[in-house]
Amino acid sequence: MKRITTVLSTIAFTVLWLALLTGQGDAAFVQEPEQAVVQYPNNSCLYRGVVVGKFVWTGYETDNQVICDFGSLGVWVWDSGTWTQISGADPDRIIGAPGFLYSGMALVGDFGSMGLWKWESDGILPGAWDQISGQNPSYMFIVNDNGDGSNDLHAAFPGYGLWRMDGNSGQWTALSTSLPLIGLAADFWAPGWQEGVHSFGPLGVWYFGVGASPVSGQLSAATAWDDHAAADFGVGGGSVSLIMDFGPLGTWLAEDVSAFPVAWHQLSSFEPLRVKEVVFAESGNLDCELLCAFKSAAMPGLWYWDYTSFPGTWTNLRSLTPGPGFCEPFNVDGASIGGDADDEVAVDFDGMGLMVYNFQDGSWVRLSSMNPVFMVRFDLAGIGVANCLVVDFGAGVGLWCYDGAAKSWFQLTSQSPDELFDTD
Repeated sequence: MKRITTVLSTIAFTVLWLALLTGQGDAAFVQEPEQAVVQYPNNSCLYRGVVVGKFVWTGYETDNQVICDFGSLGVWVWDSGTWTQISGADPDRIIGAPGFLYSGMALVGDFGSMGLWKWESDGILPGAWDQISGQNPSYMFIVNDNGDGSNDLHAAFPGYGLWRMDGNSGQWTALSTSLPLIGLAADFWAPGWQEGVHSFGPLGVWYFGVGASPVSGQLSAATAWDDHAAADFGVGGGSVSLIMDFGPLGTWLAEDVSAFPVAWHQLSSFEPLRVKEVVFAESGNLDCELLCAFKSAAMPGLWYWDYTSFPGTWTNLRSLTPGPGFCEPFNVDGASIGGDADDEVAVDFDGMGLMVYNFQDGSWVRLSSMNPVFMVRFDLAGIGVANCLVVDFGAGVGLWCYDGAAKSWFQLTSQSPDELFDTD
């Protein structure tokens, strides 16, 4: 693994000029508060080509943007009704990166044989790209693993193993010579000091963090499969718990006990198909619950898990199993007078369309009769509440946004984002 500096060789510059649109110089920039990024899905290896967040900041507007990978059409930014191309190249994947090598919201793109690049915009589009590695990762994610206020990057590189790039210095550090299959950010002990949790197949599940020096440890010797979640599920303290799919071994939670080994608890003997964290806010409790669809015909439908004591309580929300788009929590009434803090849940029910579940009254409402491919929640107006939903309805219908404040739909584009997951 070699570190690539921002001083590009003539060849690299030529590739950049041909494939990636560079920025048009520096602009006056007012630093924005760091905002959480939403990437669909944030707990699965599936790739859907859409990232939302505050990527363009001039110091006065509050609205957020949508960035889409449109395959051979390149990467584009939607901002206040206007699409701007920021790359003509087709990435393997893109992720949002708040506070990574930049004080605002950046984008990290895996461009295959062209390597790994970071994009940012100081209020002017199309912004600027910088190469951060010449290697092609199989996956990457953002994690603040040293508590220094800047986010860092964990990336798996076939042939090189697992690496970490520091979000302040830009230095690469090797974490493991073995190649993990999938990973996600967790936060077991001190809030704000996250860990990267990576599944190495038969080598088990390991965590990687940074204290005075890089630290790591094995969380489980079992083989973890492909869908996991990390959130504060109300299990002790204020730390994040990790819920993992262990295939035929079922669904398990790793409880933070402030020491190793962590305490594992089986939540279900059934294998999950998809999982997603949600805030139902019962009695004002803002701890998360888990939404789950199981692979077994013995557990059909959409379920949610709530911690009471182990193994917790499973409740069936609907007997019909969600489609491939699964579900997406969003606070559709959060900006309304009398709106509450709990999430509603948009669910893909295939030919039945897009349905929304309200936990407070147990009601289901059809949001659209069309069959969604996937959804991602979106804080369109920058009000701090994700009360909107960006939905891909597939080829011929395109990408749409449901505005929770206006209670209406509008089309973003007739194109659908790249839905192909490249396993490298």
